[in-house]
Formats: sequence, C-alpha cells, structure tokens
Amino acid sequence: MIKLFKRKEEKEEVKEEKKEGEDLTIIFPKNIDISPIITDKTRALLKQNIYTFKVDPKLNKTEIKNFIEKYFNVKVEEVRTANYKRRERGRTRIRSVRKKFKKAYVKLKEGYKIPIFE
Repeated sequence: MIKLFKRKEEKEEVKEEKKEGEDLTIIFPKNIDISPIITDKTRALLKQNIYTFKVDPKLNKTEIKNFIEKYFNVKVEEVRTANYKRRERGRTRIRSVRKKFKKAYVKLKEGYKIPIFE
C-alpha cells in the first residue's frame, strides 16, 4: 500500500518513541525556513504583541508554536496563518514566478518580547 501523506508516518514514529518511555524532545530538521517579516504594517502589530514570520508552507500551527517557543524562549498565546498561492507575474515573454509561502502571525503572552523586531 502506498502512503500518500508523510505527516501521519512522522506522527506515528513520535507516538512509538513515547511508548518506550524515553525523554521526548522536539527535534526540528535543519531545513526549516522561518524568517521574520519587518515592514511598517508588522511594526504596527508589535503594539499588540503580534509578531509576523514567513514560514515553510508544510508547517502547521502547533509546529510553528513549538519552534518559536523553543528558539526564542518565549510563551506563545495564539498562532494565525495565511497561505499565499504561487503567482505568475509579467505580460511579456519573460515571466516571473512568486513561489507559494505561508505567513504566520504569532501573538505572545504579556511580558514576552522577541529582540529581532526591536
């Protein structure tokens, strides 16, 4: 039987590790792409303690939350995401393509800050 979704396989592996009683730590692959977005609009959101990141489209909200909590040593209250489709631009013979990406709006609990945006 061919499995179409890899995420289910990965989750099954994590469950198996839990059953063995080992100390389970979240290990993120080195190719995770999370980068901050700093624009006028995102700077205005900082007043509400909301930080904006460009993330890999394959990541879900819980993976984003866990990564940011571990990497920046903060507590995340809420994560909202927006998916942007692949888009072709240009009307001439030479066309350019904007790759698909995901934007994550991360709201931190009061008292926590991420120094990159300051």
